[in-house]
Amino acid sequence: MGDRDLSTLLEPFTSAADLDFCYSVGFSLIRCRNRAGVPASSRAPLDDKFTRTLSISALRSINKDEGLGYDANKPAEVNAPAIKAWEDWYEKAGPKLFE
Repeated sequence: MGDRDLSTLLEPFTSAADLDFCYSVGFSLIRCRNRAGVPASSRAPLDDKFTRTLSISALRSINKDEGLGYDANKPAEVNAPAIKAWEDWYEKAGPKLFE
């Protein structure tokens, strides 16, 4: 964890069909200060409360502790607007994230 150059090896897995794996990849990329981890974390396994909690924690760590309305206690369909807010945030902040 923490090696930005090595983390690029994980980038192809950010769109993995297995969302649990996708989340793990996203979390690792964020920890390595690799912005490719943000989309993977925001679409992570939203049917599991534990993973939702870890996912929002990772995302909040790079956004001044702002959750953008995401509530790990609620299911994916309730969090849909927050997930969209994270996607929009990434559109704006992503290109300069971790520079």
